[in-house]
Amino acid sequence: MGSMFFMGYGLLILALVPAVGHSQAIDDQSDGLRALCPDRPAKGTSPCTLDPGHFQIETGAVDITRQRDAGITMRQTSISSTTLKFGMNRNADIEISVNPWLRSSQTGQRPTEGLGDTLLRAKVNIANQDGDGKWAIAVAPFIKIPTARHGLGNGKVEVGVVVPTTRALPGNMSLAFSPEIDVNENADQSGRHLNIIDVMGLNWPLSETITATIEAWTDTDIDPQGTTTRASIDLAMAWIPKTNRQIQWDGGLNFGLNRQTPDEEVYFGISRRF
Repeated sequence: MGSMFFMGYGLLILALVPAVGHSQAIDDQSDGLRALCPDRPAKGTSPCTLDPGHFQIETGAVDITRQRDAGITMRQTSISSTTLKFGMNRNADIEISVNPWLRSSQTGQRPTEGLGDTLLRAKVNIANQDGDGKWAIAVAPFIKIPTARHGLGNGKVEVGVVVPTTRALPGNMSLAFSPEIDVNENADQSGRHLNIIDVMGLNWPLSETITATIEAWTDTDIDPQGTTTRASIDLAMAWIPKTNRQIQWDGGLNFGLNRQTPDEEVYFGISRRF
């Protein structure tokens, strides 16, 4: 796919944001804010968007993965991976995600460290933004900008779209889905192929301030050189203090289910709305 495709996709992201906003002008003047709703923790994406005119920072303070195979240990460490969001209107926000420091190492080789790739995304809620229905749905197209240094990324522009969906359950629980389709560069750089990600999770409140999540995650890379599937079971918890409902602390632990997936991943982070 050529440069015109990516240009058109970028324009689509920008077009989606104002397309839903003009009819919401009166509602956007409300002083009340919806409940804090970051995409952190875990791998799923929430269908809710940020309140108009507000910023939100979601930072992964530390994220460490480890994989062992045939006597070789591979580790990747991310510090301060951050997503900055801005609410455009009642049903849409724009987001930029940066990874300022990555370190990848493998037994017997020199580690590689430096800047990671950058992600630009727009999220548009199309059903039940305020949670007044059983289902909430959004569409979130994104484009990856290859800012990572050699050895930490493939140096290619890639695109995709996520359709975050939640289903309300009794007891303030919810079932969440985050199906995603990416268009990625072939390993031999001969063209592009599809990458399909699926996340299904269950969220339940343990108390007024603490929420727990369990997810099943699969990532199927349909490269012409051979299809690879990764899978994990992920556990996470989030805490929003009573004294400040604009902050969320979180952490999680992911367990790989096959040889293609890191054996374990541990992380913690913070989100703050302004």
